[in-house]
Amino acid sequence: MTFRTATFRQPPAALNTADPGHGEFCILHSLPTGPIEARWRACLANSDFPTHYTAPEFFLEPLLRNRRLFAVLSMARGEVTGVLTGIDDGDHVQSGLSVRPQIAFSRSADRGLAMASLVAGLVSEAEGAKLVDLFVWSDMESVVPPRFRRRQYEGVVMLDLPQILRKQAHQYQKSNQIRCFGRARLHPR
Repeated sequence: MTFRTATFRQPPAALNTADPGHGEFCILHSLPTGPIEARWRACLANSDFPTHYTAPEFFLEPLLRNRRLFAVLSMARGEVTGVLTGIDDGDHVQSGLSVRPQIAFSRSADRGLAMASLVAGLVSEAEGAKLVDLFVWSDMESVVPPRFRRRQYEGVVMLDLPQILRKQAHQYQKSNQIRCFGRARLHPR
């Protein structure tokens, strides 16, 4: 089995050093419900840069409908401390893309321990695979096991727009529509 990892530069606000260690993980292959879903969402709510691809809705992604999806959750004291999602195609297991790591950590997590748990879960998921690709942020590079070959990528970091900004943008668009309707003496619905 060949292991490869790619790293990206991450904004300084997301950096949090930690000592590597051993931890627990949970592997999911479908949308969870109940306490595990609530804990997963709590982790993302306490994360600096969560994306759709690290959320439980990853399992509902239409473009990935007929693929074998998985999520590895790092667990500590019954709480989710990190999330890694990916696709298991049998011989090739991949988490993220060269333009988008699919990994998130709780701000309160021991990042080294969480990363060790996520990698252990990824290796467990990849049993029998010939190639494992893991795309991570550059500050996580030191906690990725040495059996992964490393390649540095330069890329554009895309962040999800926070809900408040979306709401402000929607209000701005609505006020522009009202002004346009007003000029034409029309009324918005």
